[in-house]
Amino acid sequence: MTTTVHALDLRVGGRYRFEMRDPDGKSHIVIGEYREIDAPTRLVFTWAWESEQAEDTQETLVSLLLREQGKATEMLLTHKRFPSERSRELHNQGWAGCLARLEQLLAAGCADDQYIEAGNSRHSRQAVWKLKGSKSIPHFMEN
Repeated sequence: MTTTVHALDLRVGGRYRFEMRDPDGKSHIVIGEYREIDAPTRLVFTWAWESEQAEDTQETLVSLLLREQGKATEMLLTHKRFPSERSRELHNQGWAGCLARLEQLLAAGCADDQYIEAGNSRHSRQAVWKLKGSKSIPHFMEN
């Protein structure tokens, strides 16, 4: 998959637009607005598909929280306000791929242990991901 950044205005109220293209050429465009920026610990932004089915064009909310954990950094990614459990699961798969790629990049330059936790809440229609350290071992849990 290749990603093209068409717009990136990293300030509160600023907008972004990314295009992700599958190897088969199918395009997926995501748009959103930055709601909170508290560098270097917190980033909150909206997320909506510009080029998907009507159900998936509903705006959702993504929060990234970075915390020091000794010599490591913990990243907590929460994506919520999904219109359905199906939408949440599809986004879970997408984030899993993104975090797996991040894992590969971090592993190239880090030696400590790292892990990824993924949790779903069937009641709140949100997905929560935690990435810690530098060497990933997937661990999935139900909330």
